[in-house]
Amino acid sequence: MTGACARGRGRPNFLVITLDTTRADRLSCYGYERPTTPNLDRLARESIFYREAYSTSSWTLPAHASLFTGKFVSSHGARYHPEGEFVLSAALEEGQGLDVYRANSISPEETTLAQVLARAGYVTGAVVGGPWLKRVFRLDRGFDFYDDTEIAGVGGRPAPSVTESALQWLKGVRDKPFFLFLNYFDAHTPYAVHEEFVRSYVPRSIPLDNERALSPAQSLLLRNAMYDSEIHFMDASIGQLMAGMRDLGLYDTTEIIVTADHGELLGEHGMTGHGKNLYQEVTRIPFFMKPAYGEGAPTESSRRVQILDIFPMVIERAGLSVPENIQGVAHDTAARPVLAEVYPLASASSRGSRQCLWDGPHKFVLNGNGAHELYDLESDPREQKNLLNALPERARELETRLSNYLNSLPKPAPSAAPQQVDPETSEALRNLGYAG
Repeated sequence: MTGACARGRGRPNFLVITLDTTRADRLSCYGYERPTTPNLDRLARESIFYREAYSTSSWTLPAHASLFTGKFVSSHGARYHPEGEFVLSAALEEGQGLDVYRANSISPEETTLAQVLARAGYVTGAVVGGPWLKRVFRLDRGFDFYDDTEIAGVGGRPAPSVTESALQWLKGVRDKPFFLFLNYFDAHTPYAVHEEFVRSYVPRSIPLDNERALSPAQSLLLRNAMYDSEIHFMDASIGQLMAGMRDLGLYDTTEIIVTADHGELLGEHGMTGHGKNLYQEVTRIPFFMKPAYGEGAPTESSRRVQILDIFPMVIERAGLSVPENIQGVAHDTAARPVLAEVYPLASASSRGSRQCLWDGPHKFVLNGNGAHELYDLESDPREQKNLLNALPERARELETRLSNYLNSLPKPAPSAAPQQVDPETSEALRNLGYAG
């Protein structure tokens, strides 16, 4: 037994929050010059704070599947796939001749974090804001309560609605040990206009309602300001959530983990968006944990953690045995490599799949089209200089290690027969840019 349960204080509650599409370097607690996250900053100061954390992919479904299964993408299998079980394109193609737009999710045989905690007596609940987390994609398994409503619109579900539903659920379970998962979607495109936040970051000379009148430089400035304002708006709702938990007497007894599923390109490398590559802007994520009863915090850790480590961290802090078949680790990151994967469909990107490995200062990217990359993140944090030809031996070493590890991973269980995604989910995915 570990943590609070070992000292007779009762089992801690758990709250896991994912900030969808949120880069670590856009949170002020990670050094951003704009004060985007005053409430999250306050929480981070009470937490075990991980300076360097990474996702396992650069889009929502595989990253959250890693969180809930404790496995890398190659093992849990949730990813775009040309023969995937979820057929999206019937509602998305509209006769444009695109490849069939398909994805796999986790197998029905996978055991999720919510299932483990539910079997141990925890009440489990979730409130989600993005379409890839709707029930059809199977990440709801193990939750007694799963609120995936209000996601049909182009902006997903707004933060205040997520917070309101979460607090309402907490009022009904405050006398029981609980696990609550929340997904805040606001930082994902298309951005809403929160003028009170946007005007903190962009001059009044730039209009908010006529992007066609802007120069390319002004348009990029506005896009960055809108992104920051969405994070600020989301942070305000999380502040209300924390205040509500204090009022309910739950803040001190709850382990609170804050992370993101992936980041976003905002003009870097000449690109915007996510889900097609593994640059730092889309793979480096925030990650901090406020322990229950203030145990072990505040501290700062320099070790590299990943989103799949949340599974064993929570299980261990609940005083339970960590399943043997997961790849995440609670403590010693040397026990597993730090890697990420993305497999865009040919209809969405011609640049091929990517798998990457972080090791020391280096990051090696294996490209399905053969255009491999090697970067020194200490001297080149923006990944501008490919060292593949300058350091061929180091590149071969990391390529071998990455390939051998991926090949050694247990493969996902066979997928079910193809099934049609409901029209509401398909329309939400199209409106949110997932149809290319």
